[in-house]
Amino acid sequence: MDLSQATAKKAGLPGIKFIAVTAGPMLERERAYGLPTKWVAKNPSKPWEGGSYQNKQLLQEYVPRLKDMGFEGMTAYVYHNFMEKDNKSFADMRETYKGHWNMWSEKFKNDPNFEYQVPVAMGWDMRPAGGTWPQQTGFPSEPQKDKVHSTKATFTAKLKEAQQVSRKYRPSNGNTVMICCWNEYLEGNYIEPTEGHGFDYLESIRDVFGN
Repeated sequence: MDLSQATAKKAGLPGIKFIAVTAGPMLERERAYGLPTKWVAKNPSKPWEGGSYQNKQLLQEYVPRLKDMGFEGMTAYVYHNFMEKDNKSFADMRETYKGHWNMWSEKFKNDPNFEYQVPVAMGWDMRPAGGTWPQQTGFPSEPQKDKVHSTKATFTAKLKEAQQVSRKYRPSNGNTVMICCWNEYLEGNYIEPTEGHGFDYLESIRDVFGN
């Protein structure tokens, strides 16, 4: 990050604002799938031969590290759960996202130097890529998460909810709502116009944020 900042400033730019993209397990029983903070090589003299990730942390343990690592904010790619609640439908996803929005907005509301960019996703269905998450057996480990489908109406409603949170915490959250994704077809998460949905998702974004 220091090198990137120096390069940008040398080129006449004010610098780079690094925003961390974060997500991860939040329950103790899920720690094995947590965010690693250390990598140990099997053979220190030959690290290219592989190693193991260690000292895994839950999302709420990891996030406080971000500022000291050089990040000035955070957002998310996709939240698959919030605590005990998983995304098994788009209605579930709206609720889990609200949990994250409120948790992180509250955490950073008094920190003007770290912003939480409110994220939104239009859905999730990873069956084209083997399901959530594909195992060596060929079967997904969490197929119940592959039915998170939105409509123009439900996506619009979620955008409005995100907009409300962004406005409420504007002094610390900034004015960015991060929308995922443009064309992640293998994950069932896309706003790009298609034969099936037409321009529905872009129209939703225009209708909510266009003014």
